[in-house]
Amino acid sequence: MDDIAYHEGKWIAVNSDYKNEDEPFDLYIIEWELGVTGNTLHGKLYGRANHVDSEPFWEFYQYWDVAEEQAVLIQTGTDGTLGKGEIHFIEEGHTEFVQVFTLPDGRNWSQKHTNVVMDIFTETNTSFYLDEEGEWLEDRTYIWVKQMNK
Repeated sequence: MDDIAYHEGKWIAVNSDYKNEDEPFDLYIIEWELGVTGNTLHGKLYGRANHVDSEPFWEFYQYWDVAEEQAVLIQTGTDGTLGKGEIHFIEEGHTEFVQVFTLPDGRNWSQKHTNVVMDIFTETNTSFYLDEEGEWLEDRTYIWVKQMNK
């Protein structure tokens, strides 16, 4: 499967399991567009609450690093946070990546994600955080559904 072409388009995930006062969104939406060469992706993530879309709060750039022979994901937040990590292909339809996030003041942390394609329109994404002993603990799981209308 061509991971770049597969992800192009609009994907929506329901946030009902995690919605709270600080996180008021009913849905999360990520829109991926092909770069000019067709082998990169640019994305933006935003929320929707009460049928109103927020401004994007994360931007993404995914590409294949030819020199390192490695897929890379970079993301930036509106607060200046930068996340970067390598995407590892575990098997067909299953990827895993660890990103190091750095705040503008230099503080940082790591986060792991696994993506599993369920079918051509659905994938699950599970995030993990590191505990004090250095073990990855499951945080959240979202089911992302690709929208047929752009």
